[in-house]
Amino acid sequence: MWQLTVKDVLIQQGLDDALEKTKPKEMSDTDWAKIQKRAASTIRLALAPEVRYNVLKESTPKEIWDKLTVKKFKILYKHENIHEPISIPLLWLICLLDIII
Repeated sequence: MWQLTVKDVLIQQGLDDALEKTKPKEMSDTDWAKIQKRAASTIRLALAPEVRYNVLKESTPKEIWDKLTVKKFKILYKHENIHEPISIPLLWLICLLDIII
């Protein structure tokens, strides 16, 4: 759910290309740098401070996105015995605890 919401925001802001590994051929280097910064900022602003701390070393939106995706799926698989829907704050708390432990 979190990913869908953030991806929708990136699409509405015209920043979704920033999640690609390489710059679109028709885009200038200057424009690419701008959307990279704006997209990374948008993603980080959507994170709880405790989670944001764990992506400080990532510099591109793709790196941030990929790290969060890996952690999220790792947590879901690790806690697959939970049958009820997990709220986003609870999911991030589980993620935070997993990082600490």
